[in-house]
Amino acid sequence: MKFRKIKAAKELEIVSLIDVVFLLIIFGLVMKVYEISAEDPGEELAKTLKIEIWRQSETDEQGTLRSWSAVRFLDTDGALISDTGLFPPDAGLERSSLSDGQFEQLDACKLIRRQLEDYMLTFEAEDVADPTHKIHLVVASDTRVRIVNFIANECIPYRDKVRWLRLENEVR
Repeated sequence: MKFRKIKAAKELEIVSLIDVVFLLIIFGLVMKVYEISAEDPGEELAKTLKIEIWRQSETDEQGTLRSWSAVRFLDTDGALISDTGLFPPDAGLERSSLSDGQFEQLDACKLIRRQLEDYMLTFEAEDVADPTHKIHLVVASDTRVRIVNFIANECIPYRDKVRWLRLENEVR
């Protein structure tokens, strides 16, 4: 006698289907939020202050490699608008050797603060209701976080005047 297997009818698993639908909705929302935050305000009347931070290295007499960061400022057309500022070598930027107050008194930090103030003054007289001014910060991949945090904190008071702060990692 031959036995037949009775195949149970497979049911549609509604719980798994609901999980997939929710994942798709969440994915769509996340992508939409990213798309909105990644918008460029437009180039028509925008003024850009480009802050570049790059790394410099040299070997001293003992053969020790010393590295430090340098900062420079460019205008909308890419022209250099200030002197270059140099931070001390990396070991000198540690919080254990340089307090926040001492860090903010470095010549490079004073230069950053002065350039941001000058940039804000250039369009303060324009009385623009909807500013499209930008700050573009380009940093080398091994730039100290303390420097980037300082620049970001210095930009906070101008958040109503500058719509767009872009941080870009550039390897030199």
